Amino acid sequence: MQTLLRKKYINLQEKMHHMQLAKESKFNRITEALTTLLQRQTPPPDSSHVGSNSPKPSFQVRSVKLDFPRFDGKNVRDWVFRVEQFFDYYETPDYDRLTIALVHLDQDVIPWFKMMQRANPFPFWRVFTRALKMDFGPSVHECPKSTLFKLMQTGTVNSIWNLQPLLTEWTVCNSIWNLQPLLTEWTV
Repeated sequence: MQTLLRKKYINLQEKMHHMQLAKESKFNRITEALTTLLQRQTPPPDSSHVGSNSPKPSFQVRSVKLDFPRFDGKNVRDWVFRVEQFFDYYETPDYDRLTIALVHLDQDVIPWFKMMQRANPFPFWRVFTRALKMDFGPSVHECPKSTLFKLMQTGTVNSIWNLQPLLTEWTVCNSIWNLQPLLTEWTV
């Protein structure tokens, strides 16, 4: 009877040992898979650069302090551009962008935001900037062609780069008004 119990005991020990080895093997494979995934998601420290589409870590403090631009309802395109540069520099996650920008609104933009938020809250940063551009940007009734014909050179050739937003609008109307010959004379 004791030998039978002894054999069963040894048999159970062997099964336990095999089960433990199998679990260790599975654990090692899981650990290797997680390590591989983490290595794929974490870019090397020297590979981050402006314009990179790689996943970025959450908001970080940087050594150079940039001031966040305030928005008073004027020059919306410039403001959005500067704010997006700020967010890119600080690698601000999309879900934090709207909250950060809201505390930097001034003058007529605050009541506008309150009204818009009550009617239809902004779910994302892009929706907010699109609404800003629609309400505070150039009027859709402004005719780029008439602005083009009123254009007179008063400065240097280098100053033409300040007209880049107008050139962008003209490009949109180019196919309608066939302004290509005139545009090529003004671009550098």
